[in-house]
Amino acid sequence: MSYGAPTYSPRGGIDFAIVSEAFALLGQHWKVYATAGVVALLAALPGQLIGVLPVFADAGLIESSAWTSESVMLLTYPLSFMAYVFDALMAVGVTLFTLNVIRGLPASPSDIWAGFRDPLGYIWLMILSGIVGLLGLIGCIIGVFVTMGLMMCVYAIKVDRNVTASDAVVQSWHMLKGEWAMAAVFFFVISLISALGLLACCVGYAFTFSFQYIAAAILYNGYVGYVPQQSQQSVSPYPRPGQPGYGTPPTQPQEEPPRPPMDDSPHRE
Repeated sequence: MSYGAPTYSPRGGIDFAIVSEAFALLGQHWKVYATAGVVALLAALPGQLIGVLPVFADAGLIESSAWTSESVMLLTYPLSFMAYVFDALMAVGVTLFTLNVIRGLPASPSDIWAGFRDPLGYIWLMILSGIVGLLGLIGCIIGVFVTMGLMMCVYAIKVDRNVTASDAVVQSWHMLKGEWAMAAVFFFVISLISALGLLACCVGYAFTFSFQYIAAAILYNGYVGYVPQQSQQSVSPYPRPGQPGYGTPPTQPQEEPPRPPMDDSPHRE
């Protein structure tokens, strides 16, 4: 479903107040977001476990000939790809749920599984945006943050506008290219926060996994706003100080009260 053509940018730039907004949503709906994080964590677990088997083999705890570094690599690559696939599919659900919540639309925990309704389309989106992100390797580590920052809104664009994967990549690039430096910093911050859950024996990742996608959805909604069905004016539920009128629902014109009938009779003294 489309909510109107993108207009860049009613918010007036990347706002780091989004970080606190994302934390508020994460705390308010933590059960829904933790479900997505648990799925992503379980999908990554087989690859992580197999990756440490050479360590156990070197320690003599398991048969070393069966788990050489070469054999483990052959298994970890497809398992890692499957983990990325589940990450992408759960990111779709997190994005849809977040957009529904911040727009005041009906939001259901079942939104988390939205990515599985069109898995091939979102897997292709994951691959395309990943390729664009890897192009940043040309500019070393900083370049990766720039290109990945420009791809932050790909899931939100495809979920919201139902466009092709290539269109979502192009639109995200054009949406954020004017603020590429701030996009890189913003992506670094939200990615770092999402990764902090790994410090708690990886269990905390179930709670922080969704954070970067929540923040990206809020960022996207701030750029394009939301057009309710009864209005053609862009409305955002997250107005910013100093931007009067933005985020305020359009007011309906009030009808003029009926006037009393005119007396056509001649005036009498």
